[in-house]
Amino acid sequence: MTTVKDNPIEGGRWQIFRRPADGRNYVMGVDTASGKLGANESCATILCVEDGRQDAICAGVINPEDMAREVEKGAYYFNQCEVGIENEKHGIVVIQYLLERKYPNIFFHATKMGSMTGTSASDYGWNPAKYRSVSIDWLITDVGNSISPKVSERQRAVFIFDPETISQLGFFIPNNKTGKLAAGHGKLDDRVSALYISNYLRRLKAMDLFAPKPLPPPQKTILDMIAQPTNPVDERNMGTREYT
Repeated sequence: MTTVKDNPIEGGRWQIFRRPADGRNYVMGVDTASGKLGANESCATILCVEDGRQDAICAGVINPEDMAREVEKGAYYFNQCEVGIENEKHGIVVIQYLLERKYPNIFFHATKMGSMTGTSASDYGWNPAKYRSVSIDWLITDVGNSISPKVSERQRAVFIFDPETISQLGFFIPNNKTGKLAAGHGKLDDRVSALYISNYLRRLKAMDLFAPKPLPPPQKTILDMIAQPTNPVDERNMGTREYT
């Protein structure tokens, strides 16, 4: 069992909202920036698969090399969780580091890989060109479910505990030219990006939770049972009854 003494990330760049528990599954979404002053933040956020809680976040002006080490520490601490890293140029640095360190649980697109050996860093990671739109749609639904009065919807919800992530969501608006959701002018959306990547992985791991439930079979009426008795009489075996 992991203890506070074993915690490799407390007191550093990570904010821990709830410590990992044995038997729980976690996912991490990572958006990596250059680490230069005035540039975007690098961010990693961790969600619990079972209840959708944001349990930890690492965010700030962090270069890719340092971010790679933070991701490794956080991933091992949270039960060796699956890590989805946006596979653009800065993210490739993080992916390559984890591959060299033989981290065993990096998200990858299986269609590009016949096996886990002999592949490059570009084969791993989360592809924004393919999955950004659906990831944002899922996040909108799941954050909305967090304030639903329906128990079934709250069971699917994402619950955010980082104030800055909540603030960035408030400025995540349609672009005037493209219509795509992105940070408003002068605002950041790196924490939002890490969140929807993490939630994308969570959705894949929680397919049973999000799959539509089958409808119960229709109940038979008494007329149905008369028309189709459960134990029909086989007339071929009926004898001739003699009355005395």
